[in-house]
Amino acid sequence: EAQAEAKRRARCFVEDRIPKYLGWLERVLQRNRESDGQWLVGSGLTSPDLSAFQTVEGLRYAFPNAMARLEPEIPRLAALRDRLSPDNAPVIVHMSNFRPVKRAATVFDVFERVRRRMRQDIAATRPQ
Repeated sequence: EAQAEAKRRARCFVEDRIPKYLGWLERVLQRNRESDGQWLVGSGLTSPDLSAFQTVEGLRYAFPNAMARLEPEIPRLAALRDRLSPDNAPVIVHMSNFRPVKRAATVFDVFERVRRRMRQDIAATRPQ
């Protein structure tokens, strides 16, 4: 009984919720004239873009077939995700919470160690 309900809810999520939410993000991108539809807010990378990236990334992982069908309808959102992780490179992000960093050198040291270990680009942003 629980499995049947889980399948029903997953179908509803895939058929209704995912297209509705991702369609909304696509329209937000389309309406952002400041970035010509490349970013959700303003003219550069912001925390909402990173949230959208993570959403698309997670949905691609959890629902690959559904996303493969849906992505032609959300080209700007798919491009945003691909811009942040070309060739599926790992993405590590530090987001400021506007509190002063007491030991900034420690933050930079950690990022340098991670960069060396992963040999990937690190995207850093400060929410606007």
